[in-house]
Amino acid sequence: FHRNEWKQGSLQGFYDQTSHRFQDWFLKRHIGPIEELEQLWRKSPEQYHTIVEIGCGAGQVIQYLGKRFPQAKRLVGLDVCTEQIQANIRSNACERTEYYDGNAGEWITEHARPNTVIVSNGGVLEHFSPQELEELFTRTRSLSPSMMITIEPIARDHKIETDFTSRPFGNERSFSHNYPYRLIEAGFAIEFQDEVMTDEYRFLLILAT
Repeated sequence: FHRNEWKQGSLQGFYDQTSHRFQDWFLKRHIGPIEELEQLWRKSPEQYHTIVEIGCGAGQVIQYLGKRFPQAKRLVGLDVCTEQIQANIRSNACERTEYYDGNAGEWITEHARPNTVIVSNGGVLEHFSPQELEELFTRTRSLSPSMMITIEPIARDHKIETDFTSRPFGNERSFSHNYPYRLIEAGFAIEFQDEVMTDEYRFLLILAT
C-alpha cells in the first residue's frame, strides 16, 4: 500500500515537509555509523568504492556522503517516488552521483557489485516485508566485501534481545524488524550498534560487514 501511494508522487510532499530531519536527526543524532564507516574505510581504503542509498528522498544524505567520502567512485540514490528522482536528476546528478526510481531490492539484485556500501536512513526498511528484508540482506551479503548501514525506527517495546520477529507498529503499520538478528542470520557481523531516542521515535543505528 505505502509504495503504491509513494509512486503516485505523494512522497515528494513528505520529503519537503521533513527536510529538516537531515540536520536535526541525521547529522546531530544518527551520525554514529557514518563515523564508524570513516574509520573502517581509512583502514582498508581499497575495500569499498560504491555507496548506494535506499530511499534517498531529495538526496541530502547521498550528497553528504559523496562529500565526506571523496574516495567513493560511484554514488547511487534509489527511491520509489519517480517524481522526486526526476527532480534529483535535474538538480543533483553529477559525474559520480546517479539516481534511479523503482524497487530497491530489484535494482540491487540486477546492478549492485562487490565493494558496495548499502545505506538506509530514517525509516525506509520498516516498509519492507520480512521476506523482502531477508532477500535484501542476503543479496547484499553475497556481494562480499559489502556493508549494510541501517538507521531505522523500531517499536519502543520491541525487545530485540529476545524477540526476533518482525511485527507491525506505529500509525503507518510498518514493520518493527529485529535488524541485528536478521543481519547476523544473513551472514553479516555487527561492527557498530547504538540506540537513540529521536523526538518520540526509537532508532537502531547499525553498521554490519
